[in-house]
Amino acid sequence: MSTVDTIKDRLSITDVVGAYVKLEKAGANLKGICPFHQEKTPSFMVSPARSSYYCFGCGAKGDIFSFVEQFEGLDFMGALKVLADRAGVEIKKEDPSAKTERERLFRIMETASLFYHKGLSEDQTAKDYLKKRGVEVQTIRAWRLGYALAEWRSLYAYLISKGFSAQEMLKAGLVKSADNGFYDTFRSRIIFPIANTGGRIVAFSGRIFPVDDEAAKYLNSPETALFNKSAVMHGYDKAKFEIRTKNLAILVEGQMDLILSHQVGITNTIATSGTAFTDLHAGLIKRFAEKLVICYDGDKAGVAAALRAAVVALRSGLDVRIARLPDEKDPADMCIENKQAYLDAIAGAEHVIDFALGTILRAKLDKRQQEKLIVSTVLPYVKALESPVEQGHFLLRIADRSKIREDDLRAELKHLPIGGSAGTSNSSPLNSAGSAGKSTVMSASLERPIRESVVVRQLFGIMLLLDNSPAVKTAGDTAGDKNPASPKEPPVTADFIQKEIARIEGDDRAKALVERFKDQKEEMLFEAERAYSSTDFIEADVKELLKRLEIEQLEQRYAEAADALAIAEREKDEGKTAELLEACRQISKKLSILK
Repeated sequence: MSTVDTIKDRLSITDVVGAYVKLEKAGANLKGICPFHQEKTPSFMVSPARSSYYCFGCGAKGDIFSFVEQFEGLDFMGALKVLADRAGVEIKKEDPSAKTERERLFRIMETASLFYHKGLSEDQTAKDYLKKRGVEVQTIRAWRLGYALAEWRSLYAYLISKGFSAQEMLKAGLVKSADNGFYDTFRSRIIFPIANTGGRIVAFSGRIFPVDDEAAKYLNSPETALFNKSAVMHGYDKAKFEIRTKNLAILVEGQMDLILSHQVGITNTIATSGTAFTDLHAGLIKRFAEKLVICYDGDKAGVAAALRAAVVALRSGLDVRIARLPDEKDPADMCIENKQAYLDAIAGAEHVIDFALGTILRAKLDKRQQEKLIVSTVLPYVKALESPVEQGHFLLRIADRSKIREDDLRAELKHLPIGGSAGTSNSSPLNSAGSAGKSTVMSASLERPIRESVVVRQLFGIMLLLDNSPAVKTAGDTAGDKNPASPKEPPVTADFIQKEIARIEGDDRAKALVERFKDQKEEMLFEAERAYSSTDFIEADVKELLKRLEIEQLEQRYAEAADALAIAEREKDEGKTAELLEACRQISKKLSILK
């Protein structure tokens, strides 16, 4: 048995976490006030059965080692020593080849970083490129920028010479395997090391150089034992203290946006690492700040990405604002060309609700289209606000700017499910209005992520609960047992739920949802356990959730058909009008049956 396994065998997570946090019973689990962010109501859950913890407030999760790492500010080896001492386990001195796998991965990443950094110092063309982009020598050193040579096996050969194996390189994501051996993951790229919260390198991001139109502009390390892209933020180790001091985080997308922001003194800036903004990223920010300003590129794609990130951040309880940058400009450009204009954009950032509303009001839309979009894409943000006072404040503001009666807005808000409502789709008039500018991105970025987090997320959590509780039987499992002649309903199992989601959403959509939620299994299982201390109501709830899911899907299809019908009527297309009227009638019929 390894040292780690021995420690886990001797120390329960209840004892370890209980030494730092007062825990009380919560069904099969324990709960307490989270030690990683400020809260009044306990949202921190511990599972003795799975030896894991999860916080619903900030997203912190893991085992006894990650808990001690986060609480004490230690790396893995530091946490190992603390827990080994407590467990009475001796950590024997080992030669490098016998170190723990995790520590070996840290060492290989550090060694690779030194190799890349040396490669940059010896490549004048790459240095000239960074200089042209405005990157100073001090920044190159502070961020340990590097350059990956064009050769296929230069890093591989170097690491072999330093005593690392090909398997270790594979596990670290530094090489790939082929029929004729191994080759470097990064070649002909400017290298940006990505560190964890403690400053240790866990991944790399590489920008192609020289430019090659056939290669991806950026290439990021794959996920490894060290690197979970949904939980790591680039620059967090350097920015966290300034974020805490200012109670504000600045979120950017690109690597150059990040390092140039720090170079000009905006040191509370952080970036995601090759992925969309997630609940875990929001949790990291909430440890130190209540406010977030999103500064993505000023083009349509940047605005769309900012709105998607804002959904997640607002849902976590952050005060979320979006900076409106000039078209075709990114933060890196502005840091070099006009730092003051960039600072002004940050200072003048609009609350996400104002930003979304303003985007719609500036679009060239008729009154009916405008009102529908406000209800479907702005009100879900209002619904996500925890405070009724804040909700009232923004309803007044929306009413004043849009000239929609406040009472009507309140009535619409009341009918929205918690966390969101049926919104517009990619086929809406807003998305087809090329002259609408940035507002063409609105509908793709708002409602669907919110709805998924409510209905579909609940269903996925129940699926996990059923899979992890083989002894659980719902009423459907035993229906018909008392009367063998009666028809037996299909039991409510994980497989049954998955098939029903596929039936309602379609196979492709269902597969995409599985992919989306695959990294959130632990927290979804905690959510389901919290909701169902007993399993008496699972079957009824599953049926109700599936019904709600089907209603939402039909309502969305009806909205799309109604939008298309309005266009067909304006264009006097009688054939299309008749076809869409029939589609609306059929959908309405199905809805009336379900409701």
